[in-house]
This record gives sequence, structure tokens and C-alpha cells, in this order.
Amino acid sequence: MESKTPLHDFVDKMFFSAGLDKLSPEAHEAYREQMVEQVLRRLGIMAVRELPPEKIPEMAKVMQTQPSDQEKVLKFFQDSIPDFEGKMTEELKSFAQEFISTAQKLEG
Repeated sequence: MESKTPLHDFVDKMFFSAGLDKLSPEAHEAYREQMVEQVLRRLGIMAVRELPPEKIPEMAKVMQTQPSDQEKVLKFFQDSIPDFEGKMTEELKSFAQEFISTAQKLEG
């Protein structure tokens, strides 16, 4: 599997930890993209939840004018949310633990 982004690497490691590394290449790629979308959604929810209320109008403006400029969106959240990287790391850990736990329950 070729790596596209750090999130793709994260998902690949989750699959390995969950014992899903034996999927066919086609299934792996399909599930991988779905999981990357889920991770992005989860991080987005965390970011909005942690955003100070006074920053919401600014966020709306950033999302309207530059929604596909991921670097600007990320910078906005980094500048607006105290300890954004730490909160993002914790959210990723939580997501991975839930995913791996669920996958192991389904196997067993």
C-alpha cells in the first residue's frame, strides 16, 4: 500500500493492530479511504467542539472562502484552540482504541 498522507499511515497502523492487514488490496484501499474520511470527520467534530464561541464567525468565514485549503483551515484551528495538537492526538488515540476494540470483538 502506498502512503498518501499521515492519516493514511495512521489508518494502515490501525488496520494492522486490529488484525485487518490480511484484506485484499482492493478491500484494503476501499476501507482505508472510508476510515480516513471517518478520522477527518471525527477530528472536525473535536475541533468545532473545542473552538471558543467567539471564533465561530471567523471559522465560518474560513470555511466559506477556503474550505479546500487544508493548510489554512488547520492553521486556523491551531491558532484558535489551545493545545490543538494535543487534543488532536488524544482524539486519534481514542478513535484507534475504539476501532481496534470493535474489530477484535467481531473477530472473537
